[in-house]
Order: sequence, then structure tokens, then C-alpha cells
Amino acid sequence: MVEEQVINLFCKDRDIFTKYYKYINLNYIKINYNNLYKLFIVINNHYNKYNTTSIKKEELDISYNTNYLLADSERRELSQLLDRIFKEEIQNTEIVIELLEQHRKRCLAGDVAKLALDVEDGSIPIEELMDKFNEFKHQDIEADESIPVEMDLSKLHTSQVATPGLRWRLEFLNKSLGSLRKGDFGFIFARPETGKTTLLASEVSKMVEQTDGDILWFNNE
Repeated sequence: MVEEQVINLFCKDRDIFTKYYKYINLNYIKINYNNLYKLFIVINNHYNKYNTTSIKKEELDISYNTNYLLADSERRELSQLLDRIFKEEIQNTEIVIELLEQHRKRCLAGDVAKLALDVEDGSIPIEELMDKFNEFKHQDIEADESIPVEMDLSKLHTSQVATPGLRWRLEFLNKSLGSLRKGDFGFIFARPETGKTTLLASEVSKMVEQTDGDILWFNNE
């Protein structure tokens, strides 16, 4: 179970715990795995109380029993759970950390989206949005020198200007964005129920007249 592997990692490395704990969906775990939920709480309390870089199995056992009054059957169940969690090294540590990182980024993306709407409404200052956005760790993009860069201006003109592309129905889009050509990719952002789908339907119905190819439309909802 991935939650048990996460607990194992949290106990072995405080840095991993500090980076990912706040993104754990504790409400879901509390409903479905109450014992694991209590372990997450105990780990958090232990690190907050003691200046340690890791938590041993015995320490976690003591902290759990200190926080929760257990019957004999519950103590046996806890002992079995801890034995299972600490039994052996995680074989796929990198995979578990990658899952945690993906989940962290999804949570941050959701927070950024919600804060962006609040900034638009004027209910929060933009600084809060920027602070949340800065929680993403940006990595420098290394150039792939194996991919040649086209420097011939005549070829660039041919591919980007002289070669016909798909024209927009709205003339201001033709002037501001230009024709759509192979490799172009874009986004349309707007609040719900403001006409995004209507705009796309209008433009696509214009573009379909300009090509013999097919248009593929996906709705992710």
C-alpha cells in the first residue's frame, strides 16, 4: 500500500516529510484508513516536538500509544501495522517520491487556479497568488544541442509567412495571432459560461472549410 510506503519515507527522512506532508489528503485517509491517518498525525506531532531527522519504529510506537488510549487488540493491530511498514527497505523509493511530487504539483496547481479567481475578484492581493506560484520549483531547461536550429531566414519566412495556414473567422485574431500552421499550440482562458466553447465552435467551423483534413474535438468533461 502506497500510504504505508509514504509513512516509511516520512519516518526515515524529515526533509521528505517537511516537503510533502501538507499535501497529503488526510481527510480521505481518515475515512478509509483510520490507523494510517493517526500515524500521519503522530509523525507530525513527533517532528514538531523533537529536533530529530528521523523516527524509529520504537519511537513511533511510543508516540502513538502516548497520543491514543488503546485496547489490547488495538495494540496488537498497531504492532502488526508497524512491523509491516518497517519490515524492509522500500524497493521503489524513487517511484514513491515521484508520486508524491506529482501529487504536490497537482495540489499547487489547484491552489493557484483558485487564488487566481480570488485575485480577479479583488478578494485577495496578487502577492498571495505569486507566493503560492513560487512554491513550484522551476528547473532550468537545458537546450538539446542534438536538435538543429533553423537559421535560414528565407526558410523561416516560407514556413511561417508565405505558406498558407488556417485563417480565423474573427479578423482581429488573424491580425494578432496570424494563421494557424502545423505545430501551433495555444490556450483559451476564461471564466465558466463566458463563451469559450461557442468561440471555438465558430472558429473551427470556419477552419474546416479551408482544409481537406479532419478536425478532432475532445471535451474533457
